[in-house]
Amino acid sequence: MMRIVKLKEGDPIMQKVLIIGGGFMGSAIAKYLIHYNVNVYLYEPNIERLQQLKQQPDLQQITFLQQLEQIDDLTYVFEAIIENLQVKQTLFAQLDLF
Repeated sequence: MMRIVKLKEGDPIMQKVLIIGGGFMGSAIAKYLIHYNVNVYLYEPNIERLQQLKQQPDLQQITFLQQLEQIDDLTYVFEAIIENLQVKQTLFAQLDLF
């Protein structure tokens, strides 16, 4: 099921958001949220991809993370990783630890 979220600046549900996955979808979500002045944290474990993202001028407001342990006090999480059930289950198990 898909839920469409219409944002307004200062919306309390979107104060501190983590996006997991810095591919096409994850970076597009980040750009959308930045437009509404949301504090965006992006977790991307692939160092090469992470460096590419850091070079993009429209993503300069993002806090980039290499470890999930760096997350704290989030209001929302977007999962934008590979469409592989086992990989997603492993990720959600990790998130349950926080």
